[in-house]
Amino acid sequence: MTQTAVETQIKNGEKSDKDYSIEWFENICIIRYKGEMKDRKILRFVPFINTLGEIGVLVTACLSVIISYFSGIILLESVSDVWSTVLVSASIFCLFFYGIILFSYVKYVGITGCKNCHKVYAYEETKNPDIKEVSTEKSYKVTITRYWKCKYCGYIDRTESPENIGTNKGKRKKPREITCQKCGESGLCFEYKDPDIKFVEEVSIRIRYYRCEYCKNVNIEVEKTSASEGSNWESCGSDPRLQV
Repeated sequence: MTQTAVETQIKNGEKSDKDYSIEWFENICIIRYKGEMKDRKILRFVPFINTLGEIGVLVTACLSVIISYFSGIILLESVSDVWSTVLVSASIFCLFFYGIILFSYVKYVGITGCKNCHKVYAYEETKNPDIKEVSTEKSYKVTITRYWKCKYCGYIDRTESPENIGTNKGKRKKPREITCQKCGESGLCFEYKDPDIKFVEEVSIRIRYYRCEYCKNVNIEVEKTSASEGSNWESCGSDPRLQV
C-alpha cells in the first residue's frame, strides 16, 4: 500500500506555512517536514564558545547546575527575611534552568565546526532544516538536515544527525474507536504497527497507527507527556509533524 498526502496543517488556531508529506511503502512510514532554525540567543552568554565550541557549552552547563545547587544549600540557610529568600531562590533557579537548557545545545554546537577552515562554532544556518522520520516494524529514526554557511570563510555545508532526539519502539494497546481522517467512517480499529516514541528534551511523544477497516487508510494519532507528568499521556490529535 502506498499512501501520500501533502497539506498545510492547522495548529493552535492558525494556519502553518510548513508543509509536510506522508509516504507509505507497505508497513514503512516516512514523514518529511520543515523544522525551525535553532534560536542561538542563549549561547551569547557562554564564555569561550568561539574557541572551545561544544566543550565550552558543556562546561558552562555543568558549572551552572553545580554552582546553583551548592549556592542554594549555602545561601538559603543563611538568609532570614522573606524577600531575600525569594530573590536568592529566583537567582538560583534561573542559573540552574540556564544550565539545563544549555545541555540541549551541546550536540548542536558540536556540528557547527567548519570542515574547511576548522574553526569551532563557525557555521550559521541559512534556511529552515528538513526533518525526516522513518518508521518501520522494528525501528524508528529521526534525521535533521541543517544547512550552513561558515561566517569566517563562506564555506557551504549541510549536516544530518538526530541531534538530541532519542527514539524507540513502544507496545500496541487494545483496539479503540477511531473516526477515519479520510473516509469519515467510525469503527473499532487495531493498531496497524508498533507505535513510535521519541524524546525531545523533557517531553516524550508517542505516535500510534490505526488502519481503517473500510478504506484501509492509516490514521496517525499522537500522544505526549512530560517528565513532570510521569505516565500521564495527553492526546495531541493527528499532526504528524509532532512539534512540541
